[in-house]
Amino acid sequence: MNEKIETNNSVSIKGQALQITESKGYKKIVVADTTGKYPLLMAFDFKSENLRSRVSKGDTVEVKGYASTREWQGKYFTGIRGVFIRVVGALKEVPVHQAKIESVESTEDFDEVPY
Repeated sequence: MNEKIETNNSVSIKGQALQITESKGYKKIVVADTTGKYPLLMAFDFKSENLRSRVSKGDTVEVKGYASTREWQGKYFTGIRGVFIRVVGALKEVPVHQAKIESVESTEDFDEVPY
């Protein structure tokens, strides 16, 4: 029985980029959608050279991809191949205020141990 099966294996999500890792020419971007009752996490694999958008951790992104399964030595591995990503809202940098450090004129007060 060799029937052609047509499926719609496309996946899309809009959410916050929680984690971005790179290994062996691929970038894995984990996206969280928290609009539903339970948070939904999805990891998309992109080829690094095909990734056009610059995504940072915390950015709100829209991502599309296709679910795929591979077999290796009798084990099956399912993943999502990313084909499109767009930064919808970039994480705003929080300004860091540095404390004013006063210089110490002499170290005479610090020579003795207090105990």
